[in-house]
Amino acid sequence: MLNGILLIDKPKGLTSYKVVEKVTRNFHIKKAGHLGTLDPMATGLLLVCLNEATKIVQFMMNKDKEYEATLLLGTVTDTGDITGKTIKENKKFEVSQAQIRTAFKKFTGTYFQTPPMHSAIKQNGKKLYKLAHKGEEVERKKRKITVYSLEINFFSKTKIKFTVACSKGTYIRSLVSDIGEELGCGATLADLRRTKVGNFSIKNAKPLEELLEPTFGEADKKGNIKDYLIDIKIGLTDLPELKIKNDFLKDTFCGTPIYKKTISDRDFKLSKGLIVKVLSEDGQLISVSKCIRDEEDIEKLAQNGIVFNHMRVFKPRDEG
Repeated sequence: MLNGILLIDKPKGLTSYKVVEKVTRNFHIKKAGHLGTLDPMATGLLLVCLNEATKIVQFMMNKDKEYEATLLLGTVTDTGDITGKTIKENKKFEVSQAQIRTAFKKFTGTYFQTPPMHSAIKQNGKKLYKLAHKGEEVERKKRKITVYSLEINFFSKTKIKFTVACSKGTYIRSLVSDIGEELGCGATLADLRRTKVGNFSIKNAKPLEELLEPTFGEADKKGNIKDYLIDIKIGLTDLPELKIKNDFLKDTFCGTPIYKKTISDRDFKLSKGLIVKVLSEDGQLISVSKCIRDEEDIEKLAQNGIVFNHMRVFKPRDEG
């Protein structure tokens, strides 16, 4: 069974869901899911988790992102990008390089951003984009986001190309809209390409069209899809590593909690609520588990006392 993370360069025109569907059908994958939705108009890095790797999606949701984008000055659309209907157009504006740099600086850092109406965020149990399709607009709750860097790569009278590194939950369409409003001429997103998700880079991604070629996987052609799968453990790099004794592997793989006597090695202090990746002594991934006690309590605990409960348990190598 194919287990791991596939880095795909998503083409324009497809939804993220459609990309997953194509991969699932083409390679006969039982279960798959993507990390971080890209709109149909966007291209770039899409992480697709296959089979056992779908168990780690929830632990990868907070990864930072990086994008290359182009905004169009003087145009405002109902969706915030060029796929929408133009609702405002200004052809007689003048903005200087200094004004542009000042606007970009203003939206660098941590602040509260209003998500666009055309988004999958739920408000009062309803997805915003469904309300938008009905012509409704509601007041949206602002969300705390961080723009780590905002670099201008090129600008002309009507266009600005830039690179943005940001936190999870940042809407580039909203960022563009805010910049346009600050400049007084309005703006809309013309192009968007995701280049990074956490430590994963577009440089290591495979174009979807190449993956789906009939010849892909032949020995003398493009190579096997297994060559492009990233180990599940790599997706959990941000989590501390806890090793348990091999004598307890069978029980742990069956879902038995981790007792004090089970723990083999660790180089960090434990605390209640801490989430870790659990490995065997030879490095096999076993589970993602949550600590239920503080260090002081663990020191007093009997060897048969429970220290960790599992959030996700993976299949042993010979079953995967």
